[in-house]
Order: sequence, then structure tokens, then C-alpha cells
Amino acid sequence: MFVDVGNSALQVCVVRFTKAGLKILATGFDRNLGGNAFDQAIFDHFCEEFKVSQKIDVKSNARASLRLRIAVEKMKKVLSSNPEAPINIECLMDDKDVRSSMTREKMEELTKHLLEALMAPVISAMSESGMTPEDIKAVELVGNASRMPFIPTQLQSFFGMECSRTLNASECVARGCALQGAMLSPQFKVRDFEVMDSFPFPVSFTWQAEDGEAKDMELFERNNTVPSLKAMTFFRNETFAVQARYTTPTLLPPNAELSVGSFEIGPVPQSSDPETKTKLKVKVRLNLNGLVDVESAQAIEEIEETVVVPAPAPVDGDDSSTPMEDTTKIVKKIIKTDINVVSTQGGLPQQVLEQFVTEEFEMALQDRVMEETKERKNAVEEYVYSMRSKVTTSLADFATPAASEAFGKLLNDTEDWLYDDGEDESKGVYIAKLAELKAMGGPIEARAAETEARPAAAAALTAAAVLIAGQAAPDAAHAHIDAADLESIMAEVKKATEWLAEKVQLQAASAKSADPVLLSADIAKKEETLVRFATPILARPKPKPAPPPPAPEPEVSEPMDADEAPKPVADDLD
Repeated sequence: MFVDVGNSALQVCVVRFTKAGLKILATGFDRNLGGNAFDQAIFDHFCEEFKVSQKIDVKSNARASLRLRIAVEKMKKVLSSNPEAPINIECLMDDKDVRSSMTREKMEELTKHLLEALMAPVISAMSESGMTPEDIKAVELVGNASRMPFIPTQLQSFFGMECSRTLNASECVARGCALQGAMLSPQFKVRDFEVMDSFPFPVSFTWQAEDGEAKDMELFERNNTVPSLKAMTFFRNETFAVQARYTTPTLLPPNAELSVGSFEIGPVPQSSDPETKTKLKVKVRLNLNGLVDVESAQAIEEIEETVVVPAPAPVDGDDSSTPMEDTTKIVKKIIKTDINVVSTQGGLPQQVLEQFVTEEFEMALQDRVMEETKERKNAVEEYVYSMRSKVTTSLADFATPAASEAFGKLLNDTEDWLYDDGEDESKGVYIAKLAELKAMGGPIEARAAETEARPAAAAALTAAAVLIAGQAAPDAAHAHIDAADLESIMAEVKKATEWLAEKVQLQAASAKSADPVLLSADIAKKEETLVRFATPILARPKPKPAPPPPAPEPEVSEPMDADEAPKPVADDLD
């Protein structure tokens, strides 16, 4: 048996283990019996005690009630391991401090009715499973509230054995979910272990007979194994409807909807025999999630057909045998026809569903606001802790003694406020508180940041001025640039360096606790202005050289005619 005593509810489960898996035999539960119920009993006791001793009505004040409940829960945890525990709350209500104590015996006396109620689900589960205490081999106790010692004592007296604590009482459900996820995931390989779960709420189906009488049948009994598939048989010729509902309202939460779903089956085909009705098989499934659905409906019709049975062939070589004739026989054939099933009302009514969707949206919005509020509160707390140490160490030189003292007082006051009146404030209050702190601490941090960033910015401006001045010097590389433009660059370089030298001198004469005269952002801006002025001028391309003159073309002599050609002269032999 598993007994889970959580904060708000008690769950009991009787299971049978084998090496291959487990089967849930019976379950029991009490939605209102958990650690919170024990807290409430102790809370009511102290409310009455303080009403008599201090003349205060704690229940009339929400803040006082919350503080008392927190103290009661802490005291209950102390009593789980100690015989007696005190309770002390300063300024609980009307500026009155309260002090009291309680013994473990007194707590058991106040919660005696809860201990008796604890056994009701246990006995119910044992009865439904058909088991006796002697049949139980182990009682596994889980849940944070199960650490109260009188709970295992109560179970031990019933079963005659000590309760087992093999599982982690706080994490067993999460670990079980992780294991089940690994079993279902293709990414992990775990040992095969089948879990046969059960459904604790019996479900009935109702329908209207053709004579007008309402029929009812409990199709899934209490602790029915899931998943489960069952079939119902109907004889109909027309469309009809079936309704599913929970049979036992007392097992459900208060004001729970009893209707599970309504299903319309049809149209139904007419039977071939006009004197009979069509036989229908309706399959209903209860799935792993505890959801009921009409899975399918089929019309079943049996017809008789005459089938010719061929005569056997004659044996080879036997001429004396008389040939046999074909015979016939009647064969029954089953024809299945799928019937349409429409869910006309499944799950929650539309109005209830819309209400739940709205509530879920509101809760999600509230969770987001709470998360953002917690982040803003943590930001205030982080800023207080960070600045309180820095204001007297690394930031001490950047604030006057008076400013440092005032800021330190504000930090201390804010810390006290966080753990008192500011424990549970709105997001806007924390944002405003952080803005108030930064309004005083921001200038101090800014001075320190400037002191650290200023030298690097000044060095960058100086390096840029030297580089630009070197590039603007008259040389062959820049001979194509007008001398006036180069002189303007040198003038800007001189102006920037003189400005930096003047500002650095003024800043050196200024105290660190005073607002800085020279900002690193101004230096970076001055560097950007200088570079933006000089770069377009220095980047001017050289003019392209003039193309060389074309070479003269060679003279070409024209050919002479034959008559004009010189004739050879014969030598005079004389």
C-alpha cells in the first residue's frame, strides 16, 4: 500500500507487484485531509488562546492570520522531531507580541479527529481490494506531511508493521513522472515495466428504449483497469443517442459536472428482414487519461448464401467409378457496416469550459505578475547588498562624507523595510524603491565609472590626433591635396589636442566626489568629429596621369609605274 499525505489531500493505493509490472487493485482518497488540515487545527487553537490572553481576534486581520499560519507551520515541523516547540511573533496585531508553546501530545490531541479520518480511505481501499492487513507486505509512506510521527504510528497499529520510507517523500512523484517519460520516450532505454492503472470513478451509460423507458447500465465499475474497451449491443432501425455520466456523485469534487458525454449513433441501415431490427455493436473506450468515448459503432447482419461445392475429380486409371455430381451448402456470412458516431456533448459544458479558460488566463497573468514582482524585489535586495559594501570601499572617494552617510542610511533603511513592511509589496513599489536608491547611488557609480573610462578615451583621442597629423604632413603621397585643406586638418588636430589638455587639467584640479568636468563620452565624440573631418580629405584619390601623345606614323612610298622606273645604263665599252 502507498499512503501519500500531501499538503492538501490524502491518497491511498493498493497495488500488486510482479517483476514485469504492477497492477492497481484499489484506491482511496480524502481531498481535504493533508498537512494543511493539521495546520488549521493548530491555528484555530492559538487564535482562541490569543483571543483570551491578548484580547485580539487574529482571524479578523488577514496579515496577522498569514503570519500566524507561517509560524504554526514552522512549529509543526519542529514538533515532528522534538517533544515541544515555542511560538513567538512580534507585533502580531495591535502592536502586541505573542508567545506560547505546544507539546507533541497537545498537537495529537488537537488533531485526533484528523487521525481518525486518516484511516477511512485506508480501510475503504483495503475493503475494495478484498485484502486484509495480513495480506499487505509493505506500507510505503510518502508526502511531506507524512513526517509527522503520529501518522506512521497510526498506520503501524493498523497493519502491525513499520512503515517503509524507501522513496524520497518529497520527490517521489517527480521521479515517477521522469521514469514514466523515459519509458514512453524512444530516446531512453529502461527495463520494461508495465503499470496497469485503474479509474476510481464508476461510469454509467443511459439511453431511451423504443418503448420510451430509460435504460441504465454501469459499464465501467469503480477501479476499472485503464485502458479498457467494452461493447454494447443494440437492436435499432433509427438514429438514437446514449449518454455517459458518473454513477457516484459522492466520489467527485463538490459541484462537479456528472455528465461525461452524449453521443448520437446513426443513421442506422434497415435490416434485410423487415420483421427484425438491425443489430448494432457499439464499442466504448476508457483511455489512459480517464476519458470516455464511443469509439465506433457497426451494424452486424448475418446472411445465408448457397455455395456450390465442386465434386471431387475421378481417380486416374479407375474407369469403373461413377462420376460424382456437384453439391451445394448454405453458408452464413457476416456483413459489418460502420455507423456514424457524433459527440453532441463531450467533456465540460461550454459555459464551464469558458469559465475555466478565463480562470487559467487570470492565474497565468497573476503568476507572471508575481514573477516580475519577485524579480523587482530581488533587484532591490541585490542593489542594497552590492552598494552597501562598495560605498565604504571602492566608491568611498566618489562621494562626500555627508552624501556617503546619507546613502548608507538609506541602504540600511531599505534593508529593514524589505524584511518588514516591504516583504509583500506590489511590483510598482519595488520599482519606485529601486529608482529612489539609484537616484542617490547612480551619480556616485557614474563618477567612478568615468574615472576608470576617461584615460582610455583620452589615449584614443591622442592616438587619433597623432595619426591624422602624420597623414596630413606635406609629402609626395598627399601632394595632390590642396595645401589649404591640409592646413585645415592640422588646425582641427591642434584644436582637439588643446581642448583635451585643457579639460584634463581642469579634471585633475577637481575632486573625485564632484561631478566630472571631462566625460569619456565627450572625448569619444571629439575623436569621432576629428576623424569624420579629416578622413574625406585624406582619402581623396590622386588624379589620373595624362595619357602620352600618340606616336607618328611611318611614311610609306608609293610604287612607280614601269615607264617612270629608272632604266639601266650600259657601260661604254669603248
